[in-house]
Amino acid sequence: MYSRDRLENNCLVSHSASERRIAATWAPLDAGALLRLSIGGAVLSVSWSHPAAGEWAVGLGVAAEGEGAIAWSEGAPLGMPGPWFGGWTYAGVERWVLPKVLAWWANGKTYAAAFGDARLDQVQTVEPVMSVPKVKVSTGDRAAWTAMIEAAVKQFAGGKVVLARRIEVRAEAPIEERRLLKVLEARYPACRSFLLREGTKAFVGATPETLCRVKGRVLNTEALAGTGTGEALLKSAKDLREHAWVVEAIVESLRPLTTSIEVEAGPALKRLANVTHLHTPIRAELREGVDAMVAAKALHPTPAVGGTPRADAIAFQRAHEGFDRGWYAGAIGARGGDHLELCVGIRSGLIDGDRATVYAGAGIVTGSTADAEWEETDRKSRAILGALDG
Repeated sequence: MYSRDRLENNCLVSHSASERRIAATWAPLDAGALLRLSIGGAVLSVSWSHPAAGEWAVGLGVAAEGEGAIAWSEGAPLGMPGPWFGGWTYAGVERWVLPKVLAWWANGKTYAAAFGDARLDQVQTVEPVMSVPKVKVSTGDRAAWTAMIEAAVKQFAGGKVVLARRIEVRAEAPIEERRLLKVLEARYPACRSFLLREGTKAFVGATPETLCRVKGRVLNTEALAGTGTGEALLKSAKDLREHAWVVEAIVESLRPLTTSIEVEAGPALKRLANVTHLHTPIRAELREGVDAMVAAKALHPTPAVGGTPRADAIAFQRAHEGFDRGWYAGAIGARGGDHLELCVGIRSGLIDGDRATVYAGAGIVTGSTADAEWEETDRKSRAILGALDG
């Protein structure tokens, strides 16, 4: 299938895959909430929403993986996200899926598209299970965390490494993903809520961090680093230093790929329901011929989830965290046509039946303490843990 691959812009491009044509049709849909949609028992394969921006999309089943050209029966619809959803894990393993049916909200109406052999007249509505099972939470080994943080502070005296915890959850009944997404959307409307299924497992989250949004040659991204609870963040030398490293790393990553980069003069506060972050928007224009995916991969991982120096931080993570991050802190998003949008998969968890693994990380720099960083990861984990227990 991939007999005609070649390297373009540092990315492997398969021409036989891109020449595959996938039949598609679309129409307005007379339906209520998107999270109630169903088709032939197909599971929820993707969910992509940003309530504050008025964006919602839900995908059911999988029509194709990888890539392919969409052959619309009556022209492509306007305002459709994707229709390819996916991204890559923290380690860079890439996956993109095309749902059998994609439904989305645009211009005050609900629309749906069917791909491959799916038909829009097969779409039904279901009532999600809204009961909240009791859960048991295991917070992890605090002594091991303390030893890891102390080692990191010594090694990264002039830099930063982001270290993560896993929090294990066991529920008395299977965890209903649609209910979980509904809670996340309601509690964190300023965040990008998402779901990406892989086999029996679903990676779910409500992230405040955008890796990039690309439309044509215009790329928007942001530095989101430095965490606290209020105005004191703007006077914290530790957090301002950590934030500045992220801004510098993003600019240096984009410089070879762009003709211009615009950075706000200083960070502002981005307030969420459970934490506050330092935030700096960044806008750039890509050079002619630079692929959006190449730029996105140059950004990942930023020091906000990796560290600086990047190679040293990643090596320390692999040696000390004790687990594979998987999709946590990877790139999750949608692509199609001339647009690409990717968020960073933080404030997230992996759901598998009646079990969940919740991830939370903290940036370790000079002045970090194990107790303070444990408390920070506790605050960050509440986004998912609070939604799991209702």
